[in-house]
Amino acid sequence: MIFCKGYLRLIVSNCLILSVILLAGCGSLTALTSGKKGDNLPAKEVKSLPWEVYLKNKERSGATDDTIGHPLRSYWSYDITSIFNILPFYPMQNSSPAVVDDTAYIGSTDRIFYALDLQNRKALWKFNTTGAVESSPAVFSGRVYFGTNDGIFYCLDARNGKEIWRFNIRTEIISAPLIADGRVYFTSVDDRLYALDAATGEKVWHYSRTYVKGKMIKRQYASPAYFNSRIYMLFSDGYLVSLNALSGKEMWKKIIDEKSSVYSRSTPTIDGSMLYIINGERMLVVLDPENGNEKWRFDTTQTVDFAIKKNMVLLMHPEGQIFAVNKVTGETIWRRKVSNGKPVSAIVAGSYLIVASNHTSVPFDIELLATTSGYVDMFELNTGELVWTTDTYSAVATTPVAAYNKLLFANNKGKLYVYKGKE
Repeated sequence: MIFCKGYLRLIVSNCLILSVILLAGCGSLTALTSGKKGDNLPAKEVKSLPWEVYLKNKERSGATDDTIGHPLRSYWSYDITSIFNILPFYPMQNSSPAVVDDTAYIGSTDRIFYALDLQNRKALWKFNTTGAVESSPAVFSGRVYFGTNDGIFYCLDARNGKEIWRFNIRTEIISAPLIADGRVYFTSVDDRLYALDAATGEKVWHYSRTYVKGKMIKRQYASPAYFNSRIYMLFSDGYLVSLNALSGKEMWKKIIDEKSSVYSRSTPTIDGSMLYIINGERMLVVLDPENGNEKWRFDTTQTVDFAIKKNMVLLMHPEGQIFAVNKVTGETIWRRKVSNGKPVSAIVAGSYLIVASNHTSVPFDIELLATTSGYVDMFELNTGELVWTTDTYSAVATTPVAAYNKLLFANNKGKLYVYKGKE
């Protein structure tokens, strides 16, 4: 074969240029591939994020972009209560963990608050309280905040568990605090909402509902939400109240749930400048957070809990069905059912919906023989496909948490479970 000299020089020159380009760009090529031989598909972006407070943030969205892979595998478990129980039942473990810097913070009915090192799988420190801890903690700027059933609100150093300050209100605190504007906000079971200076613990203001003397107050697991310098709280008399976060001044109030005694989530969520809350008929209603006016409601099904992801609202029916509906049109996208029992809580982590549910068995219809098992299911968000499930061996009262590519939840026997996704 005959080559022209000029053409041959052109080929050699181009080859040298191509080699330089390939060598210079090899780092980029590595970053774009999955690492498997022969696989040139872009790698999935992995996000590793904290979960600082109950339902993820002060808006109580219950959603995170943290990447959870599947199948999940057991990573660690830890007993946050005594393994010996002389009672015929286990007390509900209502404290859901907060996770910051790969450390889980969680309280116990055994009057101990824990910091657990997830990376090394060991207890970092323990703090003895004088009352049971049902409050879910908030972690902010190196401090951890929570309340106890004997009315003490604590601020601890998140690194070593040393007490920084405490505030005594002399009545139960079971709500989850939030931190905003340099203040920490929480409620007590006698329907008082407190704003304390987050640094010093000094009271800035408090708001309380007015009752007829002698009227019984419902013990309600509700926590405040924050949006645009306002606090939103559903009190046990059924009123949702909007307060100025700086002054405590009442901006508006609206009756939401006056007579209902059935379980449903009572903490509001603010998403996309709209407020979502479950009313006394177990319908999810959408309000304008500025004035409390109702915009619309999802009245096609009852719900005990819900989660929101972009244009999708996920409704947990009290009998176990899950409805994924379009947030704008209300049309059903998909419908599924939990693997067992009835839903109690739900969150969104990355591209998955995670639901905790409880199933009660009553042998021979004898209530004294009843046992309850908990289950945690993982559904693909776009299709509703069930991709993973596990038995928790006891009822679940906490809300699952997704952080640093791990899934955490506790059962009523006091076992904290940690699962990790496929890497």
